[in-house]
Amino acid sequence: PGAGKTTRVPPRLLREKWCSGELYVLEPRRMAARSAARRIASELGEEIGNTVGYEVRYEDKTSAGTKVRFLTEGLFTRKLLSNPTLTGVSTIVLDEFHERHLQGDVALALALRLQRTARPDLRIVVMSATLSGDSIASHLHATVLESEGRSFPVEIRHLDAPDDRPLGSQVSSAVRASLEREPNGDILVFVPGAADIRACLGSLDRLRERFSFECLPLHGDLTAQEQDRVFSRGNQTRVIVATNVAESSITIEGITTVIDSGLARRAITTSWSTTPLLRTERISKASATQRAGRAGRTKPGTALRLYTAGDFSTRAEFEEPEIRRADLTALVLELSVLGASDVPWLDPPDPAAIDQARNALVRLGALDPNGSVTALGKAMAPLGLPPRVARAVIEATRLGLGEYAATLGALLSERDPRLNLRAKFGSVANNLDRAIGDSDLTELFEVFEEAAESRFSASAIRAAGLDPSGVLAIERAREKLTHRLRAGRATVEPTHDILCRALLPAFGDRLCKRVRERSSSLAVRGGGSCELSPESVVQRAPFVLAISSDQVQGRTPVVRLAHAADVDLLIETFADVIDDETRVSFDETSERVVAFDVLSLDGLVLEQSVSVRASNDQRSACLHRAAEAKGGLCAFADEPFDEWLARMRFAARVDSTLPTLDSEALSTWLAKSCDECVSFDELRRFCTTQHLSSVFGYEWQARACDLAPERITLLAGR
Repeated sequence: PGAGKTTRVPPRLLREKWCSGELYVLEPRRMAARSAARRIASELGEEIGNTVGYEVRYEDKTSAGTKVRFLTEGLFTRKLLSNPTLTGVSTIVLDEFHERHLQGDVALALALRLQRTARPDLRIVVMSATLSGDSIASHLHATVLESEGRSFPVEIRHLDAPDDRPLGSQVSSAVRASLEREPNGDILVFVPGAADIRACLGSLDRLRERFSFECLPLHGDLTAQEQDRVFSRGNQTRVIVATNVAESSITIEGITTVIDSGLARRAITTSWSTTPLLRTERISKASATQRAGRAGRTKPGTALRLYTAGDFSTRAEFEEPEIRRADLTALVLELSVLGASDVPWLDPPDPAAIDQARNALVRLGALDPNGSVTALGKAMAPLGLPPRVARAVIEATRLGLGEYAATLGALLSERDPRLNLRAKFGSVANNLDRAIGDSDLTELFEVFEEAAESRFSASAIRAAGLDPSGVLAIERAREKLTHRLRAGRATVEPTHDILCRALLPAFGDRLCKRVRERSSSLAVRGGGSCELSPESVVQRAPFVLAISSDQVQGRTPVVRLAHAADVDLLIETFADVIDDETRVSFDETSERVVAFDVLSLDGLVLEQSVSVRASNDQRSACLHRAAEAKGGLCAFADEPFDEWLARMRFAARVDSTLPTLDSEALSTWLAKSCDECVSFDELRRFCTTQHLSSVFGYEWQARACDLAPERITLLAGR
């Protein structure tokens, strides 16, 4: 750490004769791409976008003269889609590769594939301070170069025992101790997420009364101006509370102490979510080493880990490659469009995950059943959206939603900007009437329009209970999608019905039915279940589309965004795959056979009505099964039946010509009785000894009674 890889290697490579084209530097985060590009441009005495520029999602600071282009890993695949042989690019540098993000692994594999086929002149550089280079060097047939850098020694301290206090309290104590020991050095605190940053900044307020220091947040959602404050030193001691964006690729001058929570928020993609889910996880030893290295850039420093040495020893050496745990649907679509079936993976993805992704793309119409990309799939891939969202956007465009289609894509692909839904609707439990609606998506449309009407004023956005950075991210995404879609003026309004028609091709397999009225439990088309979030406004609709859900491994998915679906529209949309059948069943409550004509979709009942099509054979067979399960004939016959049956069976043992009335015979007779009945009550009235006698004939009854009469008179008159 601190060897200067990010800012020194790219300019140095430009001086090589073979580096005649553009040089791509792939960074895992937008902040790293921006800050590194600005740093190099500043050292060259140039404005950003001249020799050195950056390109991140929805922001392009490059020009025709740019030679070094910093970009995020995810944009690299998009570059290949538009320029499959990377014409004009000489070198690809993958920075901080130890983080093993999915897009980083994809970028390396595609670059290596291109080098081994159409571009043998393409140079590939992989950089990391903590990753063992031997395995990657072997995979690339590359040379390993090492630089020790100019780092100073860092003293590593661990807690003696686990601290169970809230993270804000732990950080406050650690900062106080650090300031007492080293009052002039800046402190960098690593916490998992933006919410944790806010909590820690609040906990540090009291300390600022005693120590004179400046508190600064650092996370990916800050504006460029807010980030620049962190990288510009003043005369005051600073405490910078950051997420793992400060872990690598960027240098913050003046840091002498690092306080490490040992936690990070990892982006997890699942088939149930339209945006990556963030989960708090323990970092690896490699990440802990990266963080500690931030304290030894200018002089000897200290790294205080808010966990024990024993905890550290049990952590993984490196981060698990994301390719082993992520949803691969978008990846498979991109590879299919590129025709890249023979990708040289460093760590190959699970074949089962690939098959699952292919099946999902076939359902979306992006691949045909043979796995070949369709025209629809080719239209979806360049949008840079999750495949489900891309499918919905294309359908919305076809339906005439125009610019609303771009808004739909932005809302579904960016983070939900609502800071607190209850702030607008009140307590869901105590104020149901105000919290009921047909679509969370419609509400998102409304709150975004309110923000647009305020011209995206930060104060107005906060007053409406929205996150300004989230709203601005949606607006940037909307503008870019409008351009990509060439979306003109809408010819229809985004009504609930039109939105549902746009969503069904994309989320039709996520159709859910409420288990019972007002229940939050939902049955999912094709099997499985999920829960509707209490924050959702769709609390009464019988059928809903699960648009986006939180899915924790081993737990039931929780639907955050839902859209009510009208049953008539469902029947219209899925007419060719709906099952129309007559179902006969036994109702345990009424103890009757009931028959319904049922319309169902992959096991999910859409509509049913009392059947007039059920045959007598179906009804009697159903009643017979229920009667046998109840105990057979003996459970329905009249009270003298047991005595009568014992006498008849005794008589049959004496006279072999008489029927034995064994279990098989009784079941046969029960089945015949069911032909005349539809309920247990009717069956009880039908199953009498008198009726049973008539079935077998009165002559047999008379003979059996002679051999086994009900009573006989003894000599004494008894």
